[in-house]
This record gives sequence, C-alpha cells and structure tokens, in this order.
Amino acid sequence: MTRTKFDLLIVAAIAGCSGCADGGATTSADSPVSVSPASTANFVAPEPVPFESIALASDSSYASPPLGDGAEPGEVRELTRLKIKFCWCPAGKFRMGSSDDTPGHLLNETQFDVTFSRGFWTQQTELTQNQYEQLMGCNPAFFKGPQNPIESLTWNEATEFCRRLSELPPEKKAGNLFRLPTEAEWEYACRAGSTTEFCFGDDEAGMEEYGWYHKNSGRTTHPVGEKKANAWGLHDVHGNVSEWCGDFYGDYPREAVIDPRGPKSGDKRVLRGGGWFFMPMFARSAYRDASAPSARYVGFGFRLVATSAADITLR
Repeated sequence: MTRTKFDLLIVAAIAGCSGCADGGATTSADSPVSVSPASTANFVAPEPVPFESIALASDSSYASPPLGDGAEPGEVRELTRLKIKFCWCPAGKFRMGSSDDTPGHLLNETQFDVTFSRGFWTQQTELTQNQYEQLMGCNPAFFKGPQNPIESLTWNEATEFCRRLSELPPEKKAGNLFRLPTEAEWEYACRAGSTTEFCFGDDEAGMEEYGWYHKNSGRTTHPVGEKKANAWGLHDVHGNVSEWCGDFYGDYPREAVIDPRGPKSGDKRVLRGGGWFFMPMFARSAYRDASAPSARYVGFGFRLVATSAADITLR
C-alpha cells in the first residue's frame, strides 16, 4: 500500500501530539492536522463537580441486579442509571499482537497466547458525553455532541468516572464494579474471535463501514454506534477516539499468560483503537499507543468493562 505525503504528515502530527508509544516523530510545521486545542497551554479543562453534589450519588430509587455471566457472545445488557449497554465477551483464548509478516506490524506487537478464565462485559460503544456529564457534572469534550464520545480526557479522569460509577449506591449494593479494560481485554473484545488485522478482515477499505478515521471523519468525532459492529456487537473499536486502558504500557511477555494485567509499573498508560485523526494502519486490532495518565487530547476517550467486585481474577 502506497503512503501519500498527506498520510505521512498525519502520522508525524499524531505522533507528536499524542505521545505515541514508539514516538520519535515530531509535529510537522506544514501538517494538515493541527495540534489539539486540549493539549495546548491555553486550554483549561472544566473541573468535575464533587461526587457528593451529584444527584446520582445518593439515588437509591432503583435497583441494580448483581452481574452474572452472559448466555452467548454479544449478549447485550443495559446497566446502571446511566443506561449504559454492555456486550458479553466469553471466556476463551486468543493470540495477542501481530505476526512479523503482517503489513502494519510494529516491534511492540510481538505475539503471545492469552487465556481468559472468566468472561466479562464490555461497553457496546465508547462512553458518550451525555453519560459522562451526568456523573461528573462537566463536559471537557472539544467536539460537542451528547451522543459523541467523551474526549479531551485524561486517564486519571477516566478512572475517576469508573470509581464514581462503582460507588453509586445500587451498584455498590449489588457488588458491581466498573473499570477500564485491561489491554488484553480490549484486544480480545475488539477481535471478537477474528485473527485478521481488523475485526472485519485484512482489507483496510472496510474502515469506511466500521470506523471513523482520517479520510471519512471530516476531522471530528461522530455519534457512537453509527458504524457497523464487530461479531460481539461492539461498535467503534476501530476509529472515532483512542480508548484508554487500565494497564501501564510496556513490553509484552514472551510466554503464554492467563488473565494478564499488564506491567506492574510504568510512566505511560495504554491507548487502543486509533481515532478520527488516524490512518487505518493505526486502528488495527493489534496497534498499541500510550501516553502519560495526565495527557489530554481531542482523540482520547474510553469505554467501560463491568465485572463483579468479588471477582478478583480480572481486576
């Protein structure tokens, strides 16, 4: 596949702006992609309001049932007062990363076998601005739209949202825990049983139907769920926004792993999925990015994983 100068300028711009895990590139002065307003010194993000002042923090007028296992891959459940839909990702095994002969393969994608001893619930779409604002009392997104994904968000803010959602009285009573996916969970859910470069196959032309990226996004995010879902019902796993994961960024293990949790320490957190500003090769199922947990960019958002607080197998 031929890379155009326009494509290469986008690569340079994004690597310079978002802190690509394998970085080294800097933003080009003549790049068609401008530096994110959310990453400049003049941008002041709105502060979340205190949790105690949010109406949902003391709302016990509804009941949340304890999470159980799904009956089949892709089963959908609507959870919490925020009416967030989750899809069931069953226990299983897959090969994480990409092979050396994959066209877009990068050195940090060394393959290894992963086994999940338990299934888990993954949010059907990226978290929306409407959902985020109900619990945080603010909306830092640059591209405003209630059903657009929340973005311009740091890893710290994403994990605070997870903490607050887990602390809602009905969720706490039911023992339901909401968190960011591990990097392995994210790729397993993205692939949904596929072994190809994308969840839909190897031909990046499929991005037109499955994701928002630099050629079809119009340089903005779009309402979640408008593109086709993968085999387990998940939308926007390729494109729209890059999604924070819970893990520190680091080298992959060289041996098979059961229920991996990533490195024990590090200075960056993992991002997955590409985004509205990326070329398709940077939205592949195996592609890895990372940034400091305090980093803020118009391409950074997240989706949730729901598990039982009593399940210590998957954090």
